[in-house]
Amino acid sequence: MALPNTYFPGVPLLAGTVIGSFVLAIKRRVWLLAPVVLVQLTIAHYILPEINVSLALLVAMLTGLLAVPTIFSPRFISPYGRNVMIAAVGYLAISFVLNVALADPDTTFKYARWQGIQFLTLVLFASLPRDKWDVKRIGLFVVAVGVISSIDAVYQHYNESGAFYGEYFPVLDEGRSVGLGDSPVLFGNQMGSILPPLIGFLTVMYKGLKDRRTLILGGLCVLLATSIYLAQTRSTLLAVGASVAIIALYLGGQRGKVFFGLIVVGAIMYQGATSAGLLNSRLSTTDDSSTTSHQALWEAGIAIALDNPIIGIGHENFEEVSAQYGGVETDSSGNGKYRPHNDYLEVWTSWGIFALAGYVGMMVFSFKNLWIARRSDDLLIRALTMACVGGLARYAVDSGFHNFLDNGTFLWMFVGLSIALASIAQQAPALATSRVPASAVARSGRRAKIGAREMAGAGAQINDDHGTFDAKGKYVYGPVPG
Repeated sequence: MALPNTYFPGVPLLAGTVIGSFVLAIKRRVWLLAPVVLVQLTIAHYILPEINVSLALLVAMLTGLLAVPTIFSPRFISPYGRNVMIAAVGYLAISFVLNVALADPDTTFKYARWQGIQFLTLVLFASLPRDKWDVKRIGLFVVAVGVISSIDAVYQHYNESGAFYGEYFPVLDEGRSVGLGDSPVLFGNQMGSILPPLIGFLTVMYKGLKDRRTLILGGLCVLLATSIYLAQTRSTLLAVGASVAIIALYLGGQRGKVFFGLIVVGAIMYQGATSAGLLNSRLSTTDDSSTTSHQALWEAGIAIALDNPIIGIGHENFEEVSAQYGGVETDSSGNGKYRPHNDYLEVWTSWGIFALAGYVGMMVFSFKNLWIARRSDDLLIRALTMACVGGLARYAVDSGFHNFLDNGTFLWMFVGLSIALASIAQQAPALATSRVPASAVARSGRRAKIGAREMAGAGAQINDDHGTFDAKGKYVYGPVPG
């Protein structure tokens, strides 16, 4: 039973919602992704006390079982999935073997469970979305959860005692919001996984300031950006800006140049606001203890990696070894207090250069898949591709400043989606003729019947070919009777 505690006061409601979201899968299998996403956007760290298993692991395992046999998809051996899977499996295999060699059995077993969650997440997001409409459905669900969490974050800032979680987190006294997460950094990572995808989607679907959809999406972007600001995590704001630049690169053309210009304007405005003292001091200074501590950790991490480049030092030994290099904060036992605050250094120092190659390779091949998918003639596929580009780019930049490796599966979601989107883009013409919304089928069917009745009334011979759908999902009638 999920019981509330100091760190997870709202766990009965949130855990119940996560488990209840499995009901959505009764209608469509892609909704099995809903509980996986929901737990990562809320109580990703919660451990069920009775069985000492994380809720995230339980949800991933249950989803994997319910998704059989869909998860055994030919996408994984396709040109889009093969290289990604080789890099991912290589990284996971190397890290597991070196955990066995360099860590105690209990640590190896616990980390293997976490690696299982990561791999299952990749597989689920690569195999369950059957077409662009499935990707859009799960995207809308993610945005809905993000909006709720962002609203709570704003409420926490202005009415701490009345907001959800408001009475439990001391960090709220510092003006830092947590939304439905359990820390400002985690919340920044969660909302940072939603805002850039939303911006990416908007860059393709933008139709002018008078367009209602543009106004709605723009308003949601402002809300999510506000919540990230209230989390006061500097690196996430930087990573969002970098992700928009990469979106503009993928977008290309005149529209891409416009968004590059907007980035420049945004950077100038940010610096101006910083100089004028309009921003929170935590976001406008680089002289605080946090920045100094991070620099010391990076220096120690680089030194450790260069001294142990091939197999690293083991995942659980960084604190002990880093203290030997000096400059890092230590505890009463003389060991370092913190991890390296850089996932790339984390991987390299833990398992060596070959594991790092696999880790980075996943991202590189995923970006390659998305570069292929962006060429689709289908507007929605291009928009969803830009959304995935934004999410993956934000994570790639932000993880260079934090320890996200063991604190979420957003990377694996975007990697899996890159396989799905590249595969869907390749099959777009066929899917457009066979899988369109039911409403479109019904409307086109009615039009076909009306046209047939009109021609029959005029004495025309009716052709049995009722037509089909073109690549844009529009109904194309069959040959006109002679």
